[in-house]
Amino acid sequence: MIVKSAEEEVKLASQQVLDSLEQTVVEKISELNSLIKGERDPVRLRDLGEAVKTWLATLEQARKLKST
Repeated sequence: MIVKSAEEEVKLASQQVLDSLEQTVVEKISELNSLIKGERDPVRLRDLGEAVKTWLATLEQARKLKST
């Protein structure tokens, strides 16, 4: 029984960390969205777009981990 309880504790802690990570990533994407709205420089827009892609990939990975 102790092993099962420890496994459940680890799973719960992992879920909490992933929930927090997901929230942070969504906040970062929102910040980037605000920057993109006011940006006119094509080079800066490209860089911001790359950053969005990176955060979206991170979000996807976090959600995959949560579903396992």
